[in-house]
Amino acid sequence: MSNILFLFSDESGIYNKNKTSSTLRAHPYYVRSNLMISLDDYNDLEKKMNEYKKRIGLSPFTEIKWSHMGTLIKGRGVGYDISLDQIKECFRDISIMIKKCETIKLFFTITKQSETGNVDKVKLIKMHLQNAYQRIEKEIGVNDKKAIVIADDLNSENKALKKALFELSVQGDAFSEFSHIYKGLFVDYSDQCCGLQLADICAGIITASLKYEDADILSKHKFSFTYRLLTEYIFERIRGYSRDLPHYRGYRYGIKEVPNDCGKNEAMRLSKVIAHRKKLLMEMIHS
Repeated sequence: MSNILFLFSDESGIYNKNKTSSTLRAHPYYVRSNLMISLDDYNDLEKKMNEYKKRIGLSPFTEIKWSHMGTLIKGRGVGYDISLDQIKECFRDISIMIKKCETIKLFFTITKQSETGNVDKVKLIKMHLQNAYQRIEKEIGVNDKKAIVIADDLNSENKALKKALFELSVQGDAFSEFSHIYKGLFVDYSDQCCGLQLADICAGIITASLKYEDADILSKHKFSFTYRLLTEYIFERIRGYSRDLPHYRGYRYGIKEVPNDCGKNEAMRLSKVIAHRKKLLMEMIHS
């Protein structure tokens, strides 16, 4: 088994320093998804994901994005031939694949945009990634494993973020020395990287699940498919802490708001949902 781990980080939602009411309605949350996986399992999952695409008549080089499901719901095309039922089937297969991969650890940072104020975009993304670096170091710092952090292309923010994350990984912060993480930040393109595609799908699941929790009873059906992907499949891989699994804690370990208190209630609420699912799973296993 390889001692190399990959951490793939991708975003859901559009963040702007200066927010309009229409932006807040369309994107109430900015979410960063972080998917950590061993090198060996990553190679296996890449092959399986290509098989899923071939099963529905797509090339392995076709990128299936979470946002494509919303585009299809609205009756618009996504640039390749796929139906809404097919893309849902693909997302379900991928969620099951994530569930079954024991080296995957997921953790998420969320920003409730209505509570952030005018925080600079580069500064905000750096805070999200700094949180990811802290979680990685806590996860693998007790052994000899090393992690490489890979983020989706951030366009005009690439240079500033790569510089900031290099300095962070070299100098550490008030909480961690990042001795188990390759210095700096790698940037890749999601259409060429299976890991970033998986992180994108997980980010979409968390964002839509937050909207499910916010929705009134008559609107929840809009997000029910996604909510099932969380509560039936990927919840098992979300990072948490517990010496006694029935008392699993996910808040701050698997889901955390960034900056502090900008979405704390939502992060705690979703963490409780995941904790409840983990408790039911353990009761079923031990019954």
